[in-house]
Amino acid sequence: MKGYLRIHVHTASGLFPVKNAIVEIYRLSGSKPVKIISVLTDENGCTKNIPLEVGTGLYEVYCVDTMAGGFVKKEKSEMNVYANTVSVHSVEIILEEAA
Repeated sequence: MKGYLRIHVHTASGLFPVKNAIVEIYRLSGSKPVKIISVLTDENGCTKNIPLEVGTGLYEVYCVDTMAGGFVKKEKSEMNVYANTVSVHSVEIILEEAA
């Protein structure tokens, strides 16, 4: 089965979308993450709906790394992807100078 993941990347508690942020999605294989896909956000800070495999259970857990120029990289955010559903998750990243 497939589920879909859409990521909204923003800063300042959701006030400003982050255009062209790189979103990398990983699946855990044992204790080692395996990269599945890398996508960019649009002008609204959103990715397209990304199709991902969901095993025999109701959902699958994926790890997401998010980065953009001038921002601190956010690593290993765990996100649930449910079968036959678009799971929408928000990721907040902060400016490097604010860190």
